[in-house]
Amino acid sequence: MKRAIKGRTLGLLAASIVGALPSLAAAGDCMPSLPTGAKEVLASSYPDYRVLQLSYHDACAGVVQGAFTGVRGSYAVLLVPTKPDGGETRAVLLLPKEGGGMTQKQIFSERRVGNLPVIRRSDPGVYEDAGKRVKVTAPSDVILIEHLESRVTAIAFVKGEMRILTIAD
Repeated sequence: MKRAIKGRTLGLLAASIVGALPSLAAAGDCMPSLPTGAKEVLASSYPDYRVLQLSYHDACAGVVQGAFTGVRGSYAVLLVPTKPDGGETRAVLLLPKEGGGMTQKQIFSERRVGNLPVIRRSDPGVYEDAGKRVKVTAPSDVILIEHLESRVTAIAFVKGEMRILTIAD
């Protein structure tokens, strides 16, 4: 299934997730893309969560890098609970601090559902909420949270304010 977003087509990920996900301490392929400070912040702030780890077109579907608030070196990470029946799926924004290190902010959460979302980066531009018909012009990179064959949520930061839009449902 394909959906048009911002005048281009994004193919929604079609993958099955089977078995246990690796913990933050042993997250493998996705974690090397995160700086040490980001790994430390995630491990201490979310001890009962793991980074969603899937490969999709040579990218980690649980970690994206961009300039989401206009600051380069920012990361958005999708976390899932370590217990299959516990907690929420969460998206966390990791921002570099002046003088080193990282800070985190939870930007999205939902009760755990059967089809886990993936997280992706999209270009700055105009995004429209499919239900509310509200348009937002994002001056920086946008975080997309995509559910398989379903909803796409866009998270944009405009003038310091976080805007959440359902751009496909």
